[in-house]
Amino acid sequence: MRNGQAGRCIFCGSTGLSKEDIWPRWIRRATSHPGGDSSSQLITHAFITDAAAVLVPEHRQRQGPTTSRKVRKVCRNHCNGGWMSRLETAAMPLLLPMIKDTPNCVLSVADQETVARWAVKTSIMMQFTDESTKTSHPDDDIAFYHARKALSMNRVWLGRHEGTRWDRRHYHANADISDATRRQIIDKWGTTTFVADRLVVLVLWDPPGLLSPLFPYSSETVCVWPAVKEVVWPPAGTFTDEALQQAALWVHRAAGRAIRSRGQA
Repeated sequence: MRNGQAGRCIFCGSTGLSKEDIWPRWIRRATSHPGGDSSSQLITHAFITDAAAVLVPEHRQRQGPTTSRKVRKVCRNHCNGGWMSRLETAAMPLLLPMIKDTPNCVLSVADQETVARWAVKTSIMMQFTDESTKTSHPDDDIAFYHARKALSMNRVWLGRHEGTRWDRRHYHANADISDATRRQIIDKWGTTTFVADRLVVLVLWDPPGLLSPLFPYSSETVCVWPAVKEVVWPPAGTFTDEALQQAALWVHRAAGRAIRSRGQA
């Protein structure tokens, strides 16, 4: 049986599933805002023909408190109560100062690897709130579990938020590339964007490896994956609510340009 099917854990394949919090409890206790009452997903279907690539965006919004949602996708003992719990414990002291807007938060390479692993794990969990927009493939989830770190297809950036409408809210944007002749998905891109008070986390899923060099928000973020050298948060720029909305949709626009280029090739 494949992981995540028929009551199997998406990571290790064990049975005995338990409900995992989308938003960790320690973030819910530490943040000042109660959280939004909806979450959003944007999926872009792209159909490649002989002449062009046709983009069909579709926005979906789910009602209900975002911070209380749980998904039943991971096993109770080995994952939820094991390595995932230890990861939360390791990430919490690194993330809390940024959530509380502490200036000059220095992150070593090892710190960044921990934060990036936590961010990718959280992105995977958040994607299960609407599996029809999920970017990471089940094999990616398994590879992440075995690698014990963010994947080569991932990029993780941290920013600072100065608005109010994004507090404890997440947004997942997904772009599918479908071959019109074969009628099957041949590539996927996606970003998960989430905010805890002042901290912005953006996680990119880029299996083709085409979009990350095009990321236009370098001044508003610091890159923590791949980790190359020590970094300091906050970055020079900040995100307003409106700017963050644009950043959350960036993968949609970037994938559209890449798809059009492919369709014109």
